[in-house]
Amino acid sequence: MVLAFALAKGAPLLIGFAGYFGAACWGYLIYLLATWPKGIRVSFALLGALVVLSGLLWGRDLLTLAILAVLTIILLLPLRLSQNKILTQFLRIIGLMIMLNALASPTVLLGLGQGDAVMLAERSWIPAWIWVGMWLLSSICALYFAWRRVDKAANG
Repeated sequence: MVLAFALAKGAPLLIGFAGYFGAACWGYLIYLLATWPKGIRVSFALLGALVVLSGLLWGRDLLTLAILAVLTIILLLPLRLSQNKILTQFLRIIGLMIMLNALASPTVLLGLGQGDAVMLAERSWIPAWIWVGMWLLSSICALYFAWRRVDKAANG
């Protein structure tokens, strides 16, 4: 009973932190899969499946469903095509964009009296700027690991 209560009280902290942190991890995972030849097909299949799942769970209006259908086609079409450099570069760009967005987005929270950082600060007594700093650090680490992977491959 005590464990369930502790988990319930800690869930908002975990959920609040996971958004920006998860974006950095997700971007790195996509980038990592793009540097692995077999991972390209897995990446597009996973992204396509997530778009389909999102449409099934949250798509309500015709415009949203149409956008998700086009996005699904764009993501699943490469599974029918042969592997090439364009797919690899496209996935790397997507991964980099996600990691860079995960780096830029938390900085908007600095100085605001609202948002995930403030909620986390109120629930944990850790200042909001430290939460933002942890998100920035996780994004910087993801970008660094992506750079190291490419640098290692280039240097053999």
